[in-house]
Amino acid sequence: ATPAEAAPPVVEVTAVKSMAESKSQEAVQKIRRPSVLRAPQQREFLDFTSSTFTYDELKGSFPSGVDPSKKEMYLSDDDFQKLFKCPKAEFDEFPTWKKIQAKKRLQLF
Repeated sequence: ATPAEAAPPVVEVTAVKSMAESKSQEAVQKIRRPSVLRAPQQREFLDFTSSTFTYDELKGSFPSGVDPSKKEMYLSDDDFQKLFKCPKAEFDEFPTWKKIQAKKRLQLF
């Protein structure tokens, strides 16, 4: 084989690269379109530092305005201490798995 036959033509490689780049750019443009990416609706929740609910109000239900991921924080400090056997600040330091386990046990998940 001659050296000209062994090496692929540069023009073809460039053309393939350009096609790949244009496909990649099209994909990026599709992703960046505002119609494709929509921000999730922000829900407004009550401030759990100033709003409290009883355990019975929170257990197994989702009262209006309560952040479902932080239901336990809407308990009064006394109720929280009785149910979780520790203060809120200490509970906040627990690993995530331990928080979830405690919340499930108390039906606050």
